[in-house]
Amino acid sequence: ILHPCGLIMFGGVRFVDLKITDLHILNGADGHSTYTMLFNFFADARKDITDENINIPRVNLFEYTEQFDNAYWTKIRSTLVPNVVTGPFGEEADKLIDNAVNSSHELRATVTLTSTGLYTYSIYTKKAENNFLWIYSNALNQGRFFNLFTGALGAIVNNAPTNSTIEALPDGRYRCSSTFNTVSLTPDLFVCGTALVNGTFNYVGSGTGIYVLGAQLEKHSIPTPYQKVAGAY
Repeated sequence: ILHPCGLIMFGGVRFVDLKITDLHILNGADGHSTYTMLFNFFADARKDITDENINIPRVNLFEYTEQFDNAYWTKIRSTLVPNVVTGPFGEEADKLIDNAVNSSHELRATVTLTSTGLYTYSIYTKKAENNFLWIYSNALNQGRFFNLFTGALGAIVNNAPTNSTIEALPDGRYRCSSTFNTVSLTPDLFVCGTALVNGTFNYVGSGTGIYVLGAQLEKHSIPTPYQKVAGAY
């Protein structure tokens, strides 16, 4: 169904930039016509909703997923330098740099969830001067450290997420994720940060950091193929 705003709706699901490759009209047993749309879903490891030729419903609940210098992402006791090194998809990854304050050094986004259950936060990253990334859910007080030097899971932050993974990629890159079982629809602050020591948030920064690219928050029990979101939704 073509919505007046130019969106295509099907079965109550909003699709973005749909490319209909085939349209069939099937007669159901009740005598009514059923419209079945067959979409060209590309079997790509990266499924953007912004590319003109890739046509899938939105999965990633974050915005500006490769633009951490955007105001959507709050930098806490840290600075963000965009487009520093080449990321896993050929784009330029940003650098999250700690400030000279004895505290945590963070990158935050607030998301209002529409239902409870399992949500997975993942991000692509690579060590620069610092060896550790951490991921954290403020509402649940749960998180995990990730060792970007050895590729191993690190310490638990306060309480353990439902699951955490670190996936090795070429050239020292990793995709790190934590899955959280949300029990409230209160807006949650999803945080990642850089650290020098496993399990230690707070330290005096000295202008060092890690590289980050491609954040994803999805209602799923595991990280699924990354979907770029280039703007607000």
